[in-house]
Amino acid sequence: FNVDDELHRIIDFARNSEEYCLKRYTDFLSDSHQHKHFVSDTLNELYTLKDKPIEEGISFFKEVARHNQLKANSSVVVAGLSLLIFFKNIGSFEYSIKNSLELDIEIDIITPLVGAMAGSLHGIEKIPKHWKKLVSGRKDIIQKTEYLKTEEEKPVFKNYFIKEIELSDMQYRCKENAIERLETVINANSVTVNT
Repeated sequence: FNVDDELHRIIDFARNSEEYCLKRYTDFLSDSHQHKHFVSDTLNELYTLKDKPIEEGISFFKEVARHNQLKANSSVVVAGLSLLIFFKNIGSFEYSIKNSLELDIEIDIITPLVGAMAGSLHGIEKIPKHWKKLVSGRKDIIQKTEYLKTEEEKPVFKNYFIKEIELSDMQYRCKENAIERLETVINANSVTVNT
């Protein structure tokens, strides 16, 4: 895996996509209204940022967002930071994930992207075995996350997963309620039709 070659391919792909969208009079990733090659020009900075401390890269993309009046989770910012973290931790799936979790950025979006890239490169066998066991059961994931973080990090990490589990439970209950109501309506209609 050659970082410069892969980065070149990614930027070329972004540039071609921008050109296509410009011909169709539409924005590419909703960011290119700033100028026509906004995404590819911004990603081009990764050539120099990948050899600098990660903090410089984070500062650069935060400044891009501020200067161009973009949200912190704008596609160009998320793509740039995900690629940067991936390139900085190219040798290890585990460190890719851990290091992305420790940064003061949009970890709920960036960490899965970094994980997807690292996973594609290294394959499923490089995911630590104890991590696979940790996520095998959803209900007890709160206790299992204790092994991932240091003592001072545990409360924050724990709260994040509590919220995620509460949300997914709520979504499941809503789905069940919707199905029950639908069945009630169908049953009521079939009684009316039969009568």
